[in-house]
Amino acid sequence: MWLFTIYGMYSATMSEKDRDIVKVRARNAQHLKNLINRFPVKLKKHSTIHTDVGTDYHARLFVPKNVWADIVTQLTLDVDYSNFKDRAYRQVSKTRDNEYNTLLHQIWEFSYRYQNEVIDN
Repeated sequence: MWLFTIYGMYSATMSEKDRDIVKVRARNAQHLKNLINRFPVKLKKHSTIHTDVGTDYHARLFVPKNVWADIVTQLTLDVDYSNFKDRAYRQVSKTRDNEYNTLLHQIWEFSYRYQNEVIDN
């Protein structure tokens, strides 16, 4: 699952070693730090960021599936904006992550073109 939030972009997959563990991956370790800062209690026991430059996602957290489900639920309940890109820009500006803002706009543009191609076919 890919999850784009105001705190960053995450790829959540099942751990190969334990089906009850979710591997929360990020291309920018700061995005995981943002998540830890947002959920310090839930992630207290799971806040070690594992890094490996030779992988497609260089930063990872390993989180019990039920904890990850609670976090995703809370992220949903936190939605208090009508424009995601604008709200994400305000949030990531705090960490000076302008590249994430650019990425969100590129994804929006690409998916908009995809939508138009699907409609036209």
